[in-house]
Amino acid sequence: MTLDKRLDLEREFEELAEIEIKIKQTITRRLQNLFLLVIGKGEATTWFNKGLALYKQGKLEEAIRNYDKVIELKPKHATVWNNKGLALNDLGRYEEAIKCYDKAIELDPKHANAWCNKGATLYKQGKLEEAIQNLDRAIELNPKDPNAWNNKGLALDKQEKLEEAIQHYDKAIELDPEYAKAWNNKGTALDKQEKSEEAIKCYDKAIEIDPTLSNAWINKAEVLADQGKLEEAIPNFDRAIELNPSNELYRQSKREAQESL
Repeated sequence: MTLDKRLDLEREFEELAEIEIKIKQTITRRLQNLFLLVIGKGEATTWFNKGLALYKQGKLEEAIRNYDKVIELKPKHATVWNNKGLALNDLGRYEEAIKCYDKAIELDPKHANAWCNKGATLYKQGKLEEAIQNLDRAIELNPKDPNAWNNKGLALDKQEKLEEAIQHYDKAIELDPEYAKAWNNKGTALDKQEKSEEAIKCYDKAIEIDPTLSNAWINKAEVLADQGKLEEAIPNFDRAIELNPSNELYRQSKREAQESL
C-alpha cells in the first residue's frame, strides 16, 4: 500500500470516528429530551391532579399554587389556565381570572369551557353583553353543555329578558334534568313574572335534586311569605339559614317576613 493510500484511509477512519461521535451525541441528546418530556409530563399530571383535588376541597389558594407548578412545566396547557381561572374567579379575583381564560383561549380557541367560564365571570362583573357573546361562542363550540345555556340564561334574566332566560334554563334542564341550579334559576324568572305556583314547583324540584341548595330554600320561603303563607315559609327560611348560617340576608328576609304579618 502506498503512502498516499494509507493517508487517505486514515483520513476516512478519522471522519468516520467524528461521524460516530456526532451520532452518539445526537442520540444521547434526544434520549435526554425524551426522558425530560416523560418525567415532566408525569410531574405536571401530579401537580394538576393535586390542584383539582384542592379546588374541590375549597382550598383555592393551594389549588392555584399547584396549577402554577403545572404552568411552569407545561406553559401551553390550555386546561390548566382555564382551571386556574376558575379558582381565581371563586376568590373574587375576576380580572385575573379573565386573563387566565384568555390565555386558555389563545392556546386553544376551541376550548368551550374557557369561553363559558369567561362568560360567567363577565356576568359577575355586570358586563352582560360581553358575557352573552362569550357564552354564545361556548354554545357554538359545545351546544350540549348545560352550564353555558344556564349561564346565558342568567345574563338574559339580568337584562329582564325573562322569556328568553326561561328558554335557556329549559334547554339546560333538557340537557341535564338533574341540574338543580337551572331549576332554581327558572323559578326566580317565573317568580319575576308573578307565576308563583310555577316558581314553587321549580324550587321544589331543585330541592329534591339537591337538598343542600340554600338558594332554592330561601327563594321558596320568600314566595310563600309573599303569598301570606308564613307558617309554611318559616321552615324554609330556617332550612336556608341552617345551610348557610353566615348569610345575614337570609336572617333579614326571615325577620322582614315575620314583621310584615
